Amino acid sequence: MSTTRPQLLRELVRFVGERGAQRPLTLFVDDVHWADPTTLDALEALLHEFPDLRRQFQRILSREIVRSTEMMQLLGGMCAEKRVATFLLDLTQRLRERGAGGQAGDEEAERGDKKGFHIR
Repeated sequence: MSTTRPQLLRELVRFVGERGAQRPLTLFVDDVHWADPTTLDALEALLHEFPDLRRQFQRILSREIVRSTEMMQLLGGMCAEKRVATFLLDLTQRLRERGAGGQAGDEEAERGDKKGFHIR
């Protein structure tokens, strides 16, 4: 007997609900714009079933949209080198906010006859 997509989604929602009731549960969602239709259906089912998860997802998405919009406005008036440096600084800051270790930009990058930026 094969499992249908609606059955699979119900089972996923049940599983997440049970595990989440036992202890805190973390769901990692990254690059949703690349997700296949099945993954999007699963995310939609979870967000529909769990209003707190939906609100948290909306808050995070809203912050990302604001941050992206601000970055686009900032980068619009810069030359290419400044855009790259600004992007790398922003990326470094975001990684640090998320607890990523290491020091981005500790090493000098060289490509051909062009030197990279030191970013600290």
